[in-house]
Amino acid sequence: MKKLIWGFILTVLFTVFMHPVLANSATFTRDAIITGGGIIREGQGKDALKITFGVNVLVKYLVNEEKQPVDEYGNPTTGGQLVFAQPPIGNFHIVFHNTGVNDVNKKIFTATDIKAVAIRPQSHQDSEGETNYIFARIEANGKFNGENGWSILVRFSDFGAPGKVKKENPENRSDAVRIMMFDYPYSAGSEEAVYDTALDYPREESWRTLLDGGNVTIYY
Repeated sequence: MKKLIWGFILTVLFTVFMHPVLANSATFTRDAIITGGGIIREGQGKDALKITFGVNVLVKYLVNEEKQPVDEYGNPTTGGQLVFAQPPIGNFHIVFHNTGVNDVNKKIFTATDIKAVAIRPQSHQDSEGETNYIFARIEANGKFNGENGWSILVRFSDFGAPGKVKKENPENRSDAVRIMMFDYPYSAGSEEAVYDTALDYPREESWRTLLDGGNVTIYY
């Protein structure tokens, strides 16, 4: 009998050490939506730089009881990273009308696979005090001019205000975007971009460029 008892105790201890109990293992599902579109422009006339984009992505992601993003084990994630409860759905396309880079001009990137999404509240200090905004980051693989093997890394700032033509009244921030495109599947630390808007457009919002028109809304 004693051998059976000790055998049971050893089995339980072995199971605990091999499969530790997670303190915050309860997970729930919540929705996030990144939607809208816009234009960034720099310069005048036929030589003006111009990019337009449209995004409409729905993400079902894991949260804890406090509605904070967690991984599949219930552990909090960092940097606003969302762990997908199921693959994201929607569409995302970018039209590079004129970039100054011949291999990119007049071509379209179309996302086929959303690989990662991060969303987090931020704040911007303007002349009248603190103005809240939401930051979002999307990593996606896709086709560029119909060719597979490309990817993008896009960062948004949602100030809740549409883009402003000629960016009048810059203190009242409009939404902003930074677009990086790669001719291979992007992974963290990959910074050899084929194209980066931060190199050609004013970095008006932390390396992001204020929209000249359009609006991006992040429901989170």
